[in-house]
Amino acid sequence: MLHGQFDIEGAPSAVLNAPVTEFGVVIPKAGHEDVVKSVLTKLTVLLNEPESPAVGGAFAPIIEKDGSYLLLIGWNSVEDKWAKSLQIMEELLGNAEITLSHVKLLQHESV
Repeated sequence: MLHGQFDIEGAPSAVLNAPVTEFGVVIPKAGHEDVVKSVLTKLTVLLNEPESPAVGGAFAPIIEKDGSYLLLIGWNSVEDKWAKSLQIMEELLGNAEITLSHVKLLQHESV
């Protein structure tokens, strides 16, 4: 289990409430730490634009893995992600190792 330290309260809530949430573990290559943080910042700004194909995006440092980031992207479907993937991801892939997975989260309801 990994924990992300998000600075803005409620920032990933739209992403986590999307029909499909993409989780990415981003580990910068040696010497590329500043570039990766800059690319993640640009990516999340684009993902949160009204014209973005994504529901939204957020990233945060991973508490358990110093220097690594948790990337969250909300999509309406997995197909939206593949059909409309962003060019900026290529820049990220050139500077970091990334592990991605997609899940459909369900809201827990107490009884």
